[in-house]
Amino acid sequence: MHLLKYTLLAAAASASALAHGHAEPLLKIPAIWQSPLFKSSNHPVGSHSSPAPVKPKLQEAFQIHEPAPILTNTPQICSITLVSRSFANSYGSPSYLSYDPASFAGTSCSYPDEWTGLTLDIHGETRGRQFDRLGTVWVGNNRTGQGVEVMRLDNPEPTRTGVFWDIKKDIGKYWSLFSEKADVVFDLPNIVDDTYTGALNVTLKLSASVDGVMQSRGGKHRRRPVAQSALSLKNRSADVVIPLSKRLRTNNSIFLIGGSAGNGTTPITLPQNAARAIVEIYASGTATEEFWYTGIPDRFYNQIPDASEDGYYGHGTYREVQLYIDGTFAGFVTPYPIIYTGGINPLLWRPSANYGTFDQPTYNVDVTPWLGGLTDGKEHVFELAVVSSEEGGGINDASWFVSGNVQVYLDASGERTTGKVLKVQSGGEDVDGYTEGKLVGDPLTNGSLTYTVGLKRGRSFGVAGSIKTGSGVEYVAGWYQSAEYSNNGFVNATAQTNDQKSYGWTRSFVLGADKVDKVMDAGLSLDELQTLADTQGVGAVQLDYNYPLYAASYLSNTNFDVQVNQQFDRTVRRASHNSQRNDLNQLIGDETTFVHAEPVTALPHATLSRRTGTVDSVLVNGAIANGTGTSDQTFMYRDMAGGTIDRHTRTNTTSVLQDTLGGSASGRAQPAQLAVA
Repeated sequence: MHLLKYTLLAAAASASALAHGHAEPLLKIPAIWQSPLFKSSNHPVGSHSSPAPVKPKLQEAFQIHEPAPILTNTPQICSITLVSRSFANSYGSPSYLSYDPASFAGTSCSYPDEWTGLTLDIHGETRGRQFDRLGTVWVGNNRTGQGVEVMRLDNPEPTRTGVFWDIKKDIGKYWSLFSEKADVVFDLPNIVDDTYTGALNVTLKLSASVDGVMQSRGGKHRRRPVAQSALSLKNRSADVVIPLSKRLRTNNSIFLIGGSAGNGTTPITLPQNAARAIVEIYASGTATEEFWYTGIPDRFYNQIPDASEDGYYGHGTYREVQLYIDGTFAGFVTPYPIIYTGGINPLLWRPSANYGTFDQPTYNVDVTPWLGGLTDGKEHVFELAVVSSEEGGGINDASWFVSGNVQVYLDASGERTTGKVLKVQSGGEDVDGYTEGKLVGDPLTNGSLTYTVGLKRGRSFGVAGSIKTGSGVEYVAGWYQSAEYSNNGFVNATAQTNDQKSYGWTRSFVLGADKVDKVMDAGLSLDELQTLADTQGVGAVQLDYNYPLYAASYLSNTNFDVQVNQQFDRTVRRASHNSQRNDLNQLIGDETTFVHAEPVTALPHATLSRRTGTVDSVLVNGAIANGTGTSDQTFMYRDMAGGTIDRHTRTNTTSVLQDTLGGSASGRAQPAQLAVA
C-alpha cells in the first residue's frame, strides 16, 4: 500500500541509465508526495497575508458495491453510532467499546429477534496527504469467543482539497453476535505528522431494520416479482459464530502469517448439536506480499543480484489460503487480488476505487462433512496457512493478514450430531506448480526476465461425511473444489507486466450414502448433477469464480504509465431436487453453500465487476508532476430474489464522466446515481 511498484520501477530505471552510460541525470526514487497533486491544503501557496481560502467541497470517492441489506427492502431503519473518531496517530490504538443491543431501546428496532436486516455503515472524510490504511472491525463475547472479524476495509487516499466516502456492508450473517452484549474493536492504524497530514475522520454505525420485505422471484406464469415479508435474521442466520483469530477483547485479533511468523491456529469447541458448519476466511497480502501476483519465481529470483534491495520479492505469483482441522487438510481458497487505493499508481483509483477496496470479499469452505468427529465436546484445532506454488510452499515473511470464523447452524433437539468421514481426497494440501521462463542478464540493468507460473494439473479437493442429527435428519454432506491458475510475467529495467488467470469452482452437495462414489469420482458437471437431482435426490450448490488480472507498468525518465485490467466474477448456481421449494425466506443473501440444520439450497445469484484503468503521468525530478488516470467499469449484479443492477461508469482523475445505472434493484445501488461532470 506504499507505492511499492512505483518505487521498484524507478529504482530499476535509474540502474538502467547507469548501465547504458546515459549522460542525463539519473532518475531518482520517486518522491510522490513532493508532487503538487498530493500536497496538503494545510500549506496554501501564496502570501501569508492573503485571505484564508474558502473551504472546498469534498469530492466523493466511491466503490461500486452490492446493496446492503442484500435481499430486503427496509422501510423501518434504526441506527446507532459505534465509533466516531479522527484516526490520526492511531497505530496500536484501536477504538474499543462495549456494545449492548439495548442501545436500540425506544426505537422500532428495540427487539433483536425482530430484525430483518443488519448493516455496518461507514462514512469517512480526509484531506491533505496520506497513505491508504488497512482497517478491520471485530465483534465478540465471552460465550463464543472474542475477535470475530466482520469487515475489512481500505480508505481512499486524500487530495489537498479533500475526499469523502461511504460504504454499507450487509452483516446479517453475524446476527447472533449483535443480538446480545458484545465487545467491538475498530482498528484503523494511521500516522499524522509534517509529511502525512491526512487524518481519517470516520464514523462507524450499526443499522438494524424491521418489517423487511423481500421482492421474490415471480412464479413460472407471473410477470412481476412477488412481495413477501422477510423472516427475521434470527430464523435465517447462523446460530453461533466462532472466531478463528487471536481472540482478543480490546485489540484487533488478526493473524500475521508467512515465513517465520508461522500459521494461525485456534482451538475451538463446537456445540454438540452442530448440524452444519461453514468456515469464512478473510485474507489480504500486505507489505512484501501486497503485490504477490508480481512475485519473481525462486529459480530466477536467486540469480538476480540485489533483487530485494531494489524492491523485488520472490516465491512466485501463486497464493492460496489453506484450512486444516486437527492437522488434516480440509480445503483451500484462492484469493482475489485486492489493489488498494495507493497501489501501483494512486491516480488509477481516483475517484473510483477498485472493487473490494472499501469492503474486501471473503471466502467460504463447507466443513459440515467433518462434523461427526467434531461434536464430541473436545477442543479441535483449526489452522489457517498461506502457501505458494514454489518448492516448500514458502511466502515472504509475516505479510498476510488472515482471520476467519465458523458459522454454525444448530439442530433444535440439542442432542449430539453424529457421523463420520466417508471419503476424503488425500494429498489435497500439495500444490503441484511449475515455472518456465528465460532470464537474460540482469533484468535490473540491461537484461530481461520472462516467466510463466502455473499449476500442472490444477488444484482439486473433495471430502464427504455422514450426518445424523438428534432430530433424525440424516444425509451425506460433501465439499468439492477445483482451481486453475497461470501467470505470465515480464521484467526489465523499465517495465513490468503480469497477466494472471485464476478461476475455479467450489461445490457443496447433499446426497445419500449410496451416491458418494458416483458424485465424487465421476467428475460430474453441474448439469449432470442436475439430472441426479431430478431423478435420485442429489442436491448441489456451486460457486463459479473468475479473477483475471493484467497489470503493466512502464517507466522512463519523464513518464510513468500504467494499465490495470481486472475482473471479479462470482456466480452461484444450483442443482437441487427441491428447486421448486420457496426457500428464499431462509437465506441471508450471499450464501455459497447449503445452510441450516435441514439443508436449504442457495438460490442462483451473481456479481460481476469488470474494470480497465490507465494512467499517463509526467515525472519531474523523479516525482509525479501531473497526470491523468481513467477508468471504465461495468458492474452486473443479480441477487437471490431476482433483483438486478446493471451499471457502467467512466471516470478520470477528477470527475465522473458517465454513470449509466439500471435494473430492478438500482434504487438500492451503492453508491446512488453519481453526478456526471
